[in-house]
Amino acid sequence: MFLFSVFSISAGIISYEIYLMRVFSYILWHHFGYMAISVGLLGFGVSGAFISIFKEGLLRKFPLSFFLSNFLFGLTTLSSLILIQKIPFSPFLLVWYGKQYLYLLLVYLLLLIPFFAGALSIGLALTRFKERTNKVYGANLLGSGFGALLIIFISFILPLERGIFLISSLGFFAALLPFCSCSICEANLWMRRRRKTFLALTLFFLLTFLFAGLSPFIQISLLPSEYKGISRTLNLPSSRITLRKFSPLGIVEVVESPFIREAAGLSLNFQEDLPAQALLFLDGEEVGPISRFDGDTSKISFVNYLTSALPYYLLAKPTLLIIGVGGGTEVLNGIYHKAKEITALELNPQIVSILKDDYRNFSGSLYQREDVKPIIAEARGYLEKAEKEYDLISLSLLGSFTAASSGLYSLNETYLYTLEAFQKYIQRLKPGGILSITSWLKEPPRDNLKILYLLSEALARSGLKGEKSIIFIRGLRTATILAKKGEFTQKEIEETKEFCKERLFETLFYPGIKEEDNLLKEETYFQASQKIISKDRENFLKFYPFNISPPIDDSPYFFHFFKWKSLPLLLRTAGKEWIPFLEWGYIVLIATLSQALVSSIFLILLPLFLRRKRFRITRKKGGSFLYFSLLGFSFMLLEMAFIQKFVLFLSHPLYATGFILTCILIFSGLGSCYAKKLKGGIITSVFSIILISIFYLLSLKPILSHFLNFPLIFKIFLSLFLLAPLSFFMGIPFPLGLERAGRIDENLIPWCWGINGCFSVIATIGAVILMMAYGFQITIILAIFLYLSSAFASLKLG
Repeated sequence: MFLFSVFSISAGIISYEIYLMRVFSYILWHHFGYMAISVGLLGFGVSGAFISIFKEGLLRKFPLSFFLSNFLFGLTTLSSLILIQKIPFSPFLLVWYGKQYLYLLLVYLLLLIPFFAGALSIGLALTRFKERTNKVYGANLLGSGFGALLIIFISFILPLERGIFLISSLGFFAALLPFCSCSICEANLWMRRRRKTFLALTLFFLLTFLFAGLSPFIQISLLPSEYKGISRTLNLPSSRITLRKFSPLGIVEVVESPFIREAAGLSLNFQEDLPAQALLFLDGEEVGPISRFDGDTSKISFVNYLTSALPYYLLAKPTLLIIGVGGGTEVLNGIYHKAKEITALELNPQIVSILKDDYRNFSGSLYQREDVKPIIAEARGYLEKAEKEYDLISLSLLGSFTAASSGLYSLNETYLYTLEAFQKYIQRLKPGGILSITSWLKEPPRDNLKILYLLSEALARSGLKGEKSIIFIRGLRTATILAKKGEFTQKEIEETKEFCKERLFETLFYPGIKEEDNLLKEETYFQASQKIISKDRENFLKFYPFNISPPIDDSPYFFHFFKWKSLPLLLRTAGKEWIPFLEWGYIVLIATLSQALVSSIFLILLPLFLRRKRFRITRKKGGSFLYFSLLGFSFMLLEMAFIQKFVLFLSHPLYATGFILTCILIFSGLGSCYAKKLKGGIITSVFSIILISIFYLLSLKPILSHFLNFPLIFKIFLSLFLLAPLSFFMGIPFPLGLERAGRIDENLIPWCWGINGCFSVIATIGAVILMMAYGFQITIILAIFLYLSSAFASLKLG
């Protein structure tokens, strides 16, 4: 029964970890998901130190300790989530108010409690049943794999506000299971007398939380940050949320107010009224407006005054592909300009269903028109499959203005804005076709310059010349860059100039542009554009304060603009002035890594200091530290790298996280259960991991590319098939090493458990930093090297 308890609590821990990533995406921002991962793994490090210090007392009352740790997890998952929302923490205020650091610490501590409780339960089982280490660790991994799959299932059937109750119930279920076995009655006299009381209490909480999770009338409140788009919009008079849908892809909401009028980058020369609108939000950030449309195109003339209208002046009645439909503004743009055929790609089916069903009458039945074809698909996979070519491919605004401007998207991976993606877009254009990309304007320039560099490089690799095939214009808030599959003619250039003149837009680049043609004398954008498209761009990139080098599929972090050379400026101005271009996501990641390093060193050394007599350092004990630190680091590097590697293949980060975690953990658990039967033990398993990883380095990219356009269910099973062998061997070194450490000194078991947890935290954050800086392949190569080192370190374990 204890093994089933370990399985259940492990499922609860990983479910809660992924659940917190979703919660932080909604109430804060995506990058705080890494804080959830780091705090979760840190809980394992704290539990290891705690057991090392209080081992005798905990094992003497093992049934009670085991029960309380599981029960505490069930209680604190819910209470911690409620309490952190009462703390007035705001990441935007960190540089001004020192009290915010205290609030951040309180958030960390509250989140740490449930992870510590759950990890304590597993650590106690490993210490108590040291002769069955492989089975306990196997139950831990199998439960974790089940939990990763469970949270995706819960995300489909329950809103985010109710899923927490089912996760908490896993802790109560883990606490209840041992009481179903008569063996617990013989273990402790005090507990034997109170068995019925414990049973009744645990069963009451279990049933209560299950009922709360399944009841539509009970849910917790999740409040988005006041700085998120939906919070600001709800401050408008008479504003209200009229529609809400959920799925693993996020929470989609529609807000209506008589005062909503949104047209990003609208020309000041537009003198008419905008149509009535509702705003569409995904996880609290604006996706775009849904404009009222009754089929009369004269009522949507505002689209003719957007920078994104330019390509329609250069192409007559084009066949149009829109990537990322949002609220449908670009569909209206195509309809207004009489596009012959409009293909609208959108990944999130909830967004499509809102326009197609819920707001069908409001939006003019956009998706029921003969000239509009909505398709629910990931763009890269669709373009791999589709053989059709288009006159115009349009990429809509990427991300909300506020979040993107403040650097909050810097950790978001997106395969739509990589060099390989841009080459694919150009490939799918007809001769003379145009790729149009509209994005937000920011100061200092970043996004648009990176797009300009991407287009220039993609055109060059497609046999075209950027200086002859690019046009770059800007309005007040947005900019549009066009890339032609061919060269822009003088007539098209004159039409561009006339288009911009009528709308007070600025021309930043076109073939043959001169400095006097820059009407608004915008030095920064104009000069940067000339240098990026010129042969001197490498020198420009070297000294520009932001990273605008083209992202590739191996490191698809388009919003990663941070350069270490800019850090002194950020530190000098911190707390003195507002810096809208501060890369918050990356800064938070570095801060989290620093916190993990300091905490890990403290937790590893604390048992040595408090129990000096018991922890006398020997060569073999030093070997244990080296082995388990290398193992924790290399395991998580591989896990994080493969999760990110499969994001493009499985179309969404949550699918990749859930399904790849499930595969790795379940097959690692099976490997752990088999560990003692494997000839050669640690050495055989480590070298199997190395050989399979090298094979993946050489062949995984072409395999995934070949099957990119296949149905999702097929790709999930293919992912499981590919990762199963590697995952199986990844589960073997830890339990065998822990068993050897126990033979050296049984006091080492919880300490090594804690070491592995601490270095897993560091590796999780370090993997993201490595992938952003050097890509997936370098991260995997480093993991291979560390696994090789762990094989040599295992020789010191005896």
